[in-house]
Amino acid sequence: MEDFTITYRYPVEPEGDEAVAAAAITLRGEQYPLTVRRAGGAEWAVEFGDLADEGRYPTFAEALRVAHRRALDDAEELILATQDGSY
Repeated sequence: MEDFTITYRYPVEPEGDEAVAAAAITLRGEQYPLTVRRAGGAEWAVEFGDLADEGRYPTFAEALRVAHRRALDDAEELILATQDGSY
């Protein structure tokens, strides 16, 4: 498996609609963030890149925990996708 790093971040809950990086995967010098953003109302969305919606959660804290749990799986999927050229 290729070398990659995952940086886990612990941002404070954003007040507006901006996204915050909960984790960042670094692969071949490129950074790919997992972000948490308000999804409308009281829900929070966890997203990985432009394509992967990791779900919606009732609290920011839960969304942050999910992003941290998903980071390794997303890194492995990213490695596989970039190896075969589909990403």
